[in-house]
Amino acid sequence: LYTRAGLAAATDSVRDALTAYHATAPLRPGMPREELRGRLRLEPQPFAELMARLSRNGLVAERGSAAGLASHSPALTPPQEEAATAFLEALRETPFSPPTDRAPEGDVLAFLEGAGEVVRTGNLIFAAEAYDEFVDRIKAHFKKHETITLAQARDMFGTSRRYAQALLEHLDAKHITRRVDDVRVLR
Repeated sequence: LYTRAGLAAATDSVRDALTAYHATAPLRPGMPREELRGRLRLEPQPFAELMARLSRNGLVAERGSAAGLASHSPALTPPQEEAATAFLEALRETPFSPPTDRAPEGDVLAFLEGAGEVVRTGNLIFAAEAYDEFVDRIKAHFKKHETITLAQARDMFGTSRRYAQALLEHLDAKHITRRVDDVRVLR
């Protein structure tokens, strides 16, 4: 519940905070909602109402757990685009044994992750297509077998233990599989 002047002031505060955020983090879709709420010093309910109103009015776009100006669309610069393309090509060359030394700078990597181009599994990064193929093939394995071992997954994908383990642990964390002793079972 805002007065007209209060709503105008709150709108200006949101616009200013998001403009500043986009200037410092242009590749991110928006500021984490809780960070924005903290900067505005608002309780959860008034903040939710304000964000709903600003979203309806077309000023703010809510993107997952972030909020950004509706007019902001993250885009890579030409050098960043080159780095991203080179990295994605390197990932696709050896999809289940991706290089660990060619990751682009943090913001570019976060952009690729946010765009669904890559999947981070702990400290390893896989092309999204490779990750999806891994999930599909593991699920297909469970249609014929009750369990899978780390060695079986490693051999199935022609990769090393390190990469297979990272992928299987990620599936455990996503509640697709569950580790039972030395095997995985489908959840």
